[in-house]
Amino acid sequence: MRAEFLAALEFAQGADEITDPAELNRRFGEVVRPFGVRYFSSIVAAAPGHPVAPRILTGDVDRAWSERYTAQGFAAIDPVLTALFEIRRPFTWREAVERRPTLSADRMFGEVRDITGTDEALVVPIHDRMGEVAAVVLSGAGVSFDLDIRPVLHLASVYFSGVARDLADGHVAEPQCLLTARQQECLRWVIDGKSDWEIGEILGISEHTVHNHIEAAKRTLEVGTRVQASVQAWRRGWLI
Repeated sequence: MRAEFLAALEFAQGADEITDPAELNRRFGEVVRPFGVRYFSSIVAAAPGHPVAPRILTGDVDRAWSERYTAQGFAAIDPVLTALFEIRRPFTWREAVERRPTLSADRMFGEVRDITGTDEALVVPIHDRMGEVAAVVLSGAGVSFDLDIRPVLHLASVYFSGVARDLADGHVAEPQCLLTARQQECLRWVIDGKSDWEIGEILGISEHTVHNHIEAAKRTLEVGTRVQASVQAWRRGWLI
């Protein structure tokens, strides 16, 4: 396994022990910078019943660009925010612009390049069942964010976002496991990247049954994706 991939897994395993935002940023930075990431942030884009108003929880960001983004009201024209509400898998700035190309978006990203020196970013959407939409944004210069590294950055980013949000609201994880034994087994294999069919073959149950177990776990954990469910369960110590 590549060293940078292993570092991401080690970060995920120890993320829940972090109690200080500065330490969280330092350790996450050590994970993502070998991939060419220069700046990163954990953001909340919108809470249920509230207008879209992106806010940064923590990260290593270019303050000049953050202030410019807010002052110019770029949230109203940012194609990344639109894509964030429509896509659950990681996507790049370029992919967001290609979905809805506009001159105003081109101008905005031109300013990003001029101010920050970065020209591409990977956006990892974080959707939960309560309706909050969050994300982790990883940006750099000359970075391609190829498909083979996205799952690794996705996993590390979900942990980064989870801890950042816990530190922001003082959340204490539920110690008692609320998942069934089968749900735990299925989520363990999700972490290993197995499909529903593969998990069914391993456990000797049908693909449909695996799907139902994972969907039930997602409802219990109030998350939107199978990756988030497995990460949340692991963070709570339910997949040991």
